[in-house]
Amino acid sequence: LDQYEKLLAGGGAGALAKTVTAPLDRIKLLYQVDPRRVFTFGDAARRVSRIASETGFLSLWRGNGLAMVHVIPYGALVYMTYDNYHELLSERAGLSPVASRFIAGAGAGASATMIAYPL
Repeated sequence: LDQYEKLLAGGGAGALAKTVTAPLDRIKLLYQVDPRRVFTFGDAARRVSRIASETGFLSLWRGNGLAMVHVIPYGALVYMTYDNYHELLSERAGLSPVASRFIAGAGAGASATMIAYPL
């Protein structure tokens, strides 16, 4: 894959993952902001049902569009930079496969965080 394809693949994967898990994240946030609530699966299911019936099924994804502003660039950068760092470390620096994957992952995460975190 060339660099643009890696950016598209990483951004698309990040967007898909965040969109699939957005309803769970919304319910999690409701528990985090209400310290009186104790999490149970039954209560979480009732909350999902109540949100869907009162404000519509798609409201479970409320806030997902804004999350994409951060998730897409972050996922794109992690995917692209990991491959670049891994190639550099394994082929040019001669590191072992485990060390090059570890350092490439750390570097990709750090690079993407520095660029995408302000978003």
